[in-house]
Amino acid sequence: MSRAQSHSESPSTGGGRETAWRRREPLFDYPITLPRGTAYHDLDIEPDASDQEVKWAKHARSERLKGEERELEKKQQAVYGQVEGLREAYRTVQDLHGQGTEVDEALLKEAQGRLRALEKEASKIDPEFRKNRDRVAELEVEIRELNNMALDSPEKRLEYDRSNPPLALLRLADCARLGFLEDLRTTLFLLRKEVTEFLAQRVVDVFHPSDLTRDDFSHDFTANRILDDRKRS
Repeated sequence: MSRAQSHSESPSTGGGRETAWRRREPLFDYPITLPRGTAYHDLDIEPDASDQEVKWAKHARSERLKGEERELEKKQQAVYGQVEGLREAYRTVQDLHGQGTEVDEALLKEAQGRLRALEKEASKIDPEFRKNRDRVAELEVEIRELNNMALDSPEKRLEYDRSNPPLALLRLADCARLGFLEDLRTTLFLLRKEVTEFLAQRVVDVFHPSDLTRDDFSHDFTANRILDDRKRS
C-alpha cells in the first residue's frame, strides 16, 4: 500500500478536517511544469540532457538552419541576377539608415522609391522573394544566437539553469568516475565485460584470455581419485 493510499484510508482528525500535511500530499502526484521558450525547448531536448547531448542537439540545429539559409540564398541569387541594381539598392538604403539623424531625408526617400520599384520586378520573377529575404535575416539572427547560446560550457549552463527555475532542479548529477575511466585498459576491460555478459545471455561461446575476464568456473572440475572416489568413503 502506498503512502498516499494509507493517508486517504486513515480516519481524519479534528472533527473531520484534514491536517495541513495531508492536504499538501496530493501535490507530489503532479509533475513539475517545464517553462517554454527556454534554450532546451529550442534545441528540442530535456533539461536533464547531458553536456554531450546539448552539443549534438546544437550542432544538428545549426546544420538545419544553415541548410535552410543556403537554399533561400540560392533563390535570392537567381533573382539578383535578373534584376539589375537590386542588391545595390538594398545596400544604399541600409547605409543611409545607418547615418541616423544625420541622414539626408530627400536622398533616403529617393533610394527607398527606387528600391520599391526594383522589388516589384523581383516579385514578378519570384513572388516569395520578399518573404525569403526576411526569412534569411531571421536565420542569421537565429544562427548568431545559437552560437552564443548559454549552454556551451557547464559554468554558463549552471548559471542559465539557476536564472530559469526550476531548470536547476531537473539536472541529473554526473556520477561517472571520469578519472577512473581515463585509463584505456580499464575502459577496455569494462567494455569487454559488458559485451561478454550480453553474449552469455544469448548462449554464445566467448573466448576468455584469462580467468580475470570470466566468472563461471563450473566447468573447471577435474576428478581426483582420492577426493572423489566414493567407494573409498
